[in-house]
Amino acid sequence: MSEDVTKPANSRRLTGPYAGAVCPKCGQGMNHKQNITLSEQEEARDKKRYGRGICDDCKLERQQKEGNKTKTLNNMSDFKERLLNERQELSTKISKLGEFINSDKITTVGDNQRRFLNAQYHAMITYETILSCRINDLELAG
Repeated sequence: MSEDVTKPANSRRLTGPYAGAVCPKCGQGMNHKQNITLSEQEEARDKKRYGRGICDDCKLERQQKEGNKTKTLNNMSDFKERLLNERQELSTKISKLGEFINSDKITTVGDNQRRFLNAQYHAMITYETILSCRINDLELAG
């Protein structure tokens, strides 16, 4: 018995509306082994973009990308929370250092230390401003 060499040995024959169909997104044969379902909105978007649905491999790829976007958003909200905490802690330190610099206790330290503390105070205010800008930027992006 001669074997048909034009078809891979593990290929299967599709029936119904997808018989001989090729995925409009990836160009491969339609694969319906995984039975991946997308939301109605995503299905409609594919039909509008490609004229029909896409293969299950492309659907799976899309779901994984969407999952990664959700993870990224969660990571971004965690990141924003860390920035907010850092800014709050920094604000407390700035307040305490400012009180010390403006009090009579500053006279107990040497001239160099006063200059260093003053420079540190201004650097901390600059850093707090930068943190605030970063937080605002995340809020606008999100």
